[in-house]
Amino acid sequence: MMTLAPDDTILIIGAGIGGLALARALTLAGLKCQLFERAAELSAAGAGIMIQTAGMLALREIGLDVAVAAAGEELTIGRNATERGQTLMRSSLSFLKDQFGVPVVALHRSRLQAVLRQSAPSVPLHLDRALAGFTSDATGVTATFTDGTSARGAVLVGADGLRSAVRRQVLGDQPLRYAGYTTWRGIARHHDLGGLAAAEVEYHLGRQFKARQHEVRIDTTLETIAGVGIDAEFAPGLRDVELVPQRRFDQHVGG
Repeated sequence: MMTLAPDDTILIIGAGIGGLALARALTLAGLKCQLFERAAELSAAGAGIMIQTAGMLALREIGLDVAVAAAGEELTIGRNATERGQTLMRSSLSFLKDQFGVPVVALHRSRLQAVLRQSAPSVPLHLDRALAGFTSDATGVTATFTDGTSARGAVLVGADGLRSAVRRQVLGDQPLRYAGYTTWRGIARHHDLGGLAAAEVEYHLGRQFKARQHEVRIDTTLETIAGVGIDAEFAPGLRDVELVPQRRFDQHVGG
């Protein structure tokens, strides 16, 4: 097993949720690291995230459960409903917090990203650095980037997402494996959904889809995130998504 010295640097390719969380963990362990992100800026991309108990416990390990909870909305009620909105079950989620000591939290992805970045401000972040490739030898690894620059470290970690350049070099060009589900995710205005109760998560279940919606803050405004999952068996040719009568998402849903 490789032993890292205090002066060794770990190169993290990708400054998304995984890369930023790793940077925080390494900082707490007293290890040096640098982040390299292909995007030109860390923008407010993405939609809503519901961080359930296991995720919050992981965040607690790196001391961020309280900060993440403060940045989002704690969910305390769960409701299952039909595709027409008829309630099938409504129950409290507080037993999870009572048992594990952490809440279930909903927040926008950009807010989670901001909390993670602010938790390790001393870690160098290099933007607009797309990985071209890397080479390794007995003493470490050298990463080269498409802009002609390079970086040297003891270890390189690939946290660069679904179409990972690191994975491509390690495993070669392999097709992505389609798991059989198509998902629309996006942000909808709160008042367009008929006033979803605060701190409540709704699951709408139908023959052609299952959907989740919960409140999430964007900046200082209370908004609602709608996540729509559609089974691939029904996905071909489907263009409009209607969760319940008069609740249309085709204008709000993003890829």
